[in-house]
Amino acid sequence: MIGAALLPRGDLAIALIQVADTRASRTHANLRPTAEGLLLTDMRSKHGTFVNGKLTQSATLLDGDVIGIGDCKLVYRREAKFATDDAQRAKAIDAAMTGETSADFGAMARKVISECGGDLNEASKRLGLPVDVLKNLLKTN
Repeated sequence: MIGAALLPRGDLAIALIQVADTRASRTHANLRPTAEGLLLTDMRSKHGTFVNGKLTQSATLLDGDVIGIGDCKLVYRREAKFATDDAQRAKAIDAAMTGETSADFGAMARKVISECGGDLNEASKRLGLPVDVLKNLLKTN
């Protein structure tokens, strides 16, 4: 969900992407994966949702599409882009991975490795991490 405010729903926030724009509705648009790709749907917002400058009610996003909500522009990327320097990437990952989050990520990484038949190279591709960072993550968890 994209919106102007995080709306509590139990322990889960509905708006996963919060937009700081006065023209963004509280629940402005919804993002949902489908077999065709990521589907963006306007949730009857007051000022509308735009894809590549065109007002839209619903659109399957393509890599590089620009979502417009008020003056805010979000670029959709099908695959995450990481820093090119592995040491910088490892530092960023290590800084972000603390406490329970790190343990959760370690468990998720082990699951992906298992799904890849123990192939660390394939698992590192799926996770978007260099193999050495993946190995270090597994050592600490």
